[in-house]
This record gives sequence, C-alpha cells and structure tokens, in this order.
Amino acid sequence: MKNVFILAVSLMLAGCATTASEAALEQPLSGDELRTAVTGMTVTFADNPSATGYGCYIFQTDGRMEACSGEDGALRDYGRYSFFDDRVCSDFHESHCWQFFRGGPSGTMIRHFSFRPEPVNEAVYLARNEG
Repeated sequence: MKNVFILAVSLMLAGCATTASEAALEQPLSGDELRTAVTGMTVTFADNPSATGYGCYIFQTDGRMEACSGEDGALRDYGRYSFFDDRVCSDFHESHCWQFFRGGPSGTMIRHFSFRPEPVNEAVYLARNEG
C-alpha cells in the first residue's frame, strides 16, 4: 500500500512540473523585456535549419534584420523589425511575426506566426551580436 501511495504522489508531482513548464510558455516576453531579449541579438535555432528554412535571425540595433540561410549560411536582408506588444515583426515581403518565451530545452522558445493554421514553436539560442 505504501508503494502505491508513493507512486501516486510521484505522478501528481510530475504532472505539476509539466503544467508549470507549459504555463511558462503561455506568457510571451513583452515590452522592455522583449526589446532587451531581441535587440542586438542573434537568434540561432536548436534544430538548424528552422521550420522556416533559416539557420538564424539577426536583429541589428538599428532596426535592420537579417536571416542566415540554412543551406550555405549566407546572410540575407530580412527587412526591418518593429515591436508590437508581445510580438516582434519584420516588414520583409509580408509581415512575419514572432513571440519569444522563456523555457524549453534551450532556455528560450520562439513562436512563428507565419505558419497556418497553427503557429510553430521552436527552441532557440540567443547571443549578443559581435562588433
């Protein structure tokens, strides 16, 4: 009977941990926290290339954005980016928007809104741009 009780408690705690982890992804970074997390940073995808086919996004401090090709690593102009509440968006071709969350296997997750019908989440690494 004692083993059944321990197993039940262990399962309840595991369920709570999963719920807490999922809850952390439900609140995207916003405002100054989002600006600080993204501006002047290179976002590299844990699974390279990403679902979009790019290996990274580079958010320059002057508002320009570049994308690294997943195939050859070449930088491509990706327009300019702007912040809207809890999203950062690029004006490249059509507007592409992303949300950033703390959590996941890399410490940060990105949500792509250019996918339909559902957005796609991916693990990313953030690093300060060189130079």
